[in-house]
Amino acid sequence: MRIYMDTSAIISSITSEANGPAVRKHLDAAVLKGAILVTSVVAEVEVKRTSQKIGLTKSDVENLLSRYEILPLTPKIADFAGWLGAPEGLEYLRSLDAIHVATAKMGDVDYAITFDKKQSAAFRDSGINVEEL
Repeated sequence: MRIYMDTSAIISSITSEANGPAVRKHLDAAVLKGAILVTSVVAEVEVKRTSQKIGLTKSDVENLLSRYEILPLTPKIADFAGWLGAPEGLEYLRSLDAIHVATAKMGDVDYAITFDKKQSAAFRDSGINVEEL
């Protein structure tokens, strides 16, 4: 099983945010069953940037990211993201959100975890299930 985690889910998994305990419990159980955690190189950058705001050390971040298969931004992913339409009810899908969706789609994931409502809709519109935690 392959689980795509966007930045909001990764950060939630290590903080005391409201969703944190549910994410940790879900991921721990999934990993015990052999699941592979997947994310985009975009999330790697976003997590590193956010870590400076929330006080994580470089070592903490490297340890966290070592749990993930980090997929590169390939030309195929960039093309898919560039042409990805906005989900119904949204006027526009932000570029980084489109890259997350395209990476998950090309990364052959079973489902995604995100706490971003717009991105959640975009995952679903692209045929990717979203786990609600």
